[in-house]
Amino acid sequence: MIPGDVHSEELRTLGQTLPKLIERGRADATVNKYKTAWQKWVEWGGKKGITTRPAKPFYIALYFTFMFTTEAKKGAITSAFYGIRWGHHIVGLPSPTDNELVKLTFEGCLRSFSAPKSKKEPISIEVLKQIVDSYDSENSNALDQRFKVLSLLCFACFLRINEILKIRLKHIKVKQNHLELFLEHSKTDQHRERNTVYITRTDTNYCPVTHTVNFLKNVNLDVKLDSEAFFILTLHKTKKRHVASKTKGISYTRVYDIFHEHLSKLKIDSSSYGLHSFRSGGASVAANNGVSDRQISKHGRWSTEVARNGYIKDNKKRRLDVTVALGL
Repeated sequence: MIPGDVHSEELRTLGQTLPKLIERGRADATVNKYKTAWQKWVEWGGKKGITTRPAKPFYIALYFTFMFTTEAKKGAITSAFYGIRWGHHIVGLPSPTDNELVKLTFEGCLRSFSAPKSKKEPISIEVLKQIVDSYDSENSNALDQRFKVLSLLCFACFLRINEILKIRLKHIKVKQNHLELFLEHSKTDQHRERNTVYITRTDTNYCPVTHTVNFLKNVNLDVKLDSEAFFILTLHKTKKRHVASKTKGISYTRVYDIFHEHLSKLKIDSSSYGLHSFRSGGASVAANNGVSDRQISKHGRWSTEVARNGYIKDNKKRRLDVTVALGL
């Protein structure tokens, strides 16, 4: 950093102190972030045979394009912009980030990240019934039954996947007319219900309570005797059947794979749905059938109206009812 024409020992000593003062011009955490971003640019430029300082604006713009198409993280590109700027300024060079081409590329990346995301569709009651009917034969195995029960409960209880994966048998109470699920690790508990969800026994082919009881019976689990076992548990295949692991549950990523495997097997376009589609599907059906906002929030454990409404998709009839209500 010290220019070659500085021959005075005093000036050279001052020049050795200068970098320390420059770094102190920003907070330590900021400098560390800039250093990391700068080093990534230097490494990328080195691999491409590009001069990284002073850098040509065109190559900086290409670097942002590369980051956008590979990392797809708004924070990473923002750090790169300011890291490259810092890397030039600390040696007294003008920064290529002041160039209009670079600034437009940077702003284009940020605007692209700000574009609204396409939400996954809610699971409809028709799709849910198709899932149940497909695995309602005597030939369905424990894996199919597990997916069927997971689908029914996530839909009926507006459950997040992480919530149902943490349920153990000690959290389940089977009553004569209903089922109670205690969510020990619910994300929110705004309604002072101690995170308990109630599911009515409907005595239909799609009754979540009946299917839950049958599933536990088929995998030889008892709510009281096996209280510490996970409800959505690992199943080991043997020659004759699947055996339940009483100590091991399954992961979120495994559920994700199971979800898409089963929908594809049923000839359902799995790309339209995500794991939250059960939660949003149940809430949407409830809203379209006239269940009050207060009851939906309590049943689904939403802490705010905005959070709840983000999960609900009104059907066409509900949308048309607005005009009817105007009395036109």
